[in-house]
Amino acid sequence: MVERSSSETEDRKDDHIRIVQEKDVETSGTGFEDVQLVHEALPELHYDAIDLSVEFLGHELSAPIFIESMTGGHQNTTDINRALANAAQETDIAMGLGSQRAIRL
Repeated sequence: MVERSSSETEDRKDDHIRIVQEKDVETSGTGFEDVQLVHEALPELHYDAIDLSVEFLGHELSAPIFIESMTGGHQNTTDINRALANAAQETDIAMGLGSQRAIRL
């Protein structure tokens, strides 16, 4: 494994954010275009009675989904991470945590 200096790692993290903001990096599809769902209508379903909540590692989550890992280490990621963390907290969903190598305490 190649050791990187803290500033190299920080610069690389900044590059990740900059590339996503400035370049066309979106995929052309999601994969769902290859899926065909069988329609089974549920006209008498009571949506208020549906509970998607789940317990995970001792925490009650509103649904079994999570915000994918975000990375730390560069000052430009602070606002992004804060917004994602606030969204996760407000909706009671989990949030992954990415690499913390570049974070300076």
